Amino acid sequence: MIRRFTVLLPSLLFGISCIDPLSYEIPLAGSYPIVIAGQITDQPGPYEVILTRSFDTKSNVVLKQSVKAQEVVISDNMGEKETLQEVAPGVYRTQTTGIRGQVGRVYQLEVTTLDGKHYLSAPDTLFAGSTVDSLYYNFNIELDAEGVQQAGFDIFFNATNHAELKGGSLWKFKGTFKSTATPENADITRSGCHPIGAKCNFVPVCSGLVNIATPAWPPMYERQGPCTCCDCWFPLHTNTPLISDEEFLREGRFVQIKASRIPLTSWVFQHKVYIQMEAHTLSRQAFRFWKAIRDQKIDVNNLFQPISGRIPTAFTQTMGTPDPVQGIFYAS
Repeated sequence: MIRRFTVLLPSLLFGISCIDPLSYEIPLAGSYPIVIAGQITDQPGPYEVILTRSFDTKSNVVLKQSVKAQEVVISDNMGEKETLQEVAPGVYRTQTTGIRGQVGRVYQLEVTTLDGKHYLSAPDTLFAGSTVDSLYYNFNIELDAEGVQQAGFDIFFNATNHAELKGGSLWKFKGTFKSTATPENADITRSGCHPIGAKCNFVPVCSGLVNIATPAWPPMYERQGPCTCCDCWFPLHTNTPLISDEEFLREGRFVQIKASRIPLTSWVFQHKVYIQMEAHTLSRQAFRFWKAIRDQKIDVNNLFQPISGRIPTAFTQTMGTPDPVQGIFYAS
């Protein structure tokens, strides 16, 4: 298979610049790594472990992404363990009343695939002592990339990493907003039939409106129930991991860290916006993993992108035909 990359080569001659494409072939990789992602915390479960197969986003070859396992087990250094159950393709989950992370214990994940390959995560200690002290916002107007003024709310927080924390913190921003939809106003020429028995309803049945016209066209609606799809909830999230960097540290505290920006639009602020910040403690190895992810995402659009290296993996293969593995299982 041929993958084509374009490299822009600027050339200056008598004040005139031109751009020439440079294309070259890169062979298709023989084996894409299995990717294992999971976490255990001191909060009640269930916890999930996700098994996938990485793939080439530019490839025309369709690859099955989920990976089925023979066994997925979480264990600690005190002898407690639990075998996870598959709840969806490639998704394995603990019981709600099953294993729960405890501060000071060391956790590992074992994955055995159907073809007998066995993967073991590096031991990870669950540390205590990370807090979010305050969460606040600042309203302002900024110029976007096209020079247009955009109003919005910058979300900031202050946090503390206590002395006993050996690695760092991963802060998770979770936002949710509610919007009211009007499915009864759907374009009936595009929305389709939405049959009720042998008759077309033309608007979604969840609207609570039923077409009582005979024949069905033109429709005449009568409300026969409440709308069950009018209140919609949408998530807000950050695209880059928020991790504790020493540059933000002031006398033992992390001050005025920007978590996200929420644009002021009628869609997002039709009702209210709910925001939550979580502080997850990290061991040194987990911190290195998330820092590598963060650095690559920040630098991806930088013309002078520094070499950030490979994303470290927390897994080793102990049985089976050698196969590359990526991912992390960590306690926080």
